[in-house]
Amino acid sequence: MNGNDVQIGFEMSTVTLPMNRLVPTHPVTRTFKKTDKYRRIVASIREVGLVEPLAVTEPKDGPAGTFIVLDGHIRLEALREIGATEATCIVSKDDEAYTYNRHVNRLSSFQEHFMLAKALNSGVSEERLARALDIDVKRLREKCNLLRGICPEAVTLLRNRDVAASAIHYFRKVKSFRQIAMAEAMNSANNFSRSYAFALYAATPPNMLLNPEKPKDSEGVALADVARIEKEISVLERDVQQVKDDLARDSLNLAFVRAYLTKLLENNRVVRFLAQHHSEVLGQFQKIVETESLDA
Repeated sequence: MNGNDVQIGFEMSTVTLPMNRLVPTHPVTRTFKKTDKYRRIVASIREVGLVEPLAVTEPKDGPAGTFIVLDGHIRLEALREIGATEATCIVSKDDEAYTYNRHVNRLSSFQEHFMLAKALNSGVSEERLARALDIDVKRLREKCNLLRGICPEAVTLLRNRDVAASAIHYFRKVKSFRQIAMAEAMNSANNFSRSYAFALYAATPPNMLLNPEKPKDSEGVALADVARIEKEISVLERDVQQVKDDLARDSLNLAFVRAYLTKLLENNRVVRFLAQHHSEVLGQFQKIVETESLDA
């Protein structure tokens, strides 16, 4: 693939759209609107404005002039709460190519970090931003330093996941390639909790630690339990890798089978014969041809 083959998924500049033209794909729950995090987002937008634009797309079938919100439902709700009449947006050219997790209402700790960093880089003072978030400057700096010591590859893997901020503590204790492996493991398990990050850290071989000479944090867990965790996580990681390898092989086999059956079913004589004598087999062949992936 050369540079001319790359398709840009978003417009290169932002646009300002009226609020009444923005259509969310899911609501922000009443429960979340009672949380401190939501309150801080509202206060931040009221104080310093919208730092990160909403991501939207024009629907292929729908009222003209409307835009579907792909990412930023919390910010959209906060804008409505403060009485805003318009919002800054970036427009996606293809909603199917958009890779954000569109089914999550929460603002992840990573997204919050990037929003704060952007606000500070835009010239907003620490004091003003801390006041907007109703936190002290020390806490603000902790949020801004969330990803200090985390390699870019691990950040990319976890950027749109709801990772517990306290889980990042354990990433800083291991080398970059182990950070990547831990991020991949969390994605595979769909578990982004502090306890799981600790388990992955506890299972890290000494040569992958930043300071192997220092004893590992035990978190109050007995050494025997830490050893058991190390063994179980090691087995789990091997099992996950085996599943990935099996899935890759099976997906390749499926592609070959689909290609062969597609060609076979283009022969009308073969289809007539199967329909007359082996209708169930024909039905199964047709299902395989229509299968797009092993997830189907």
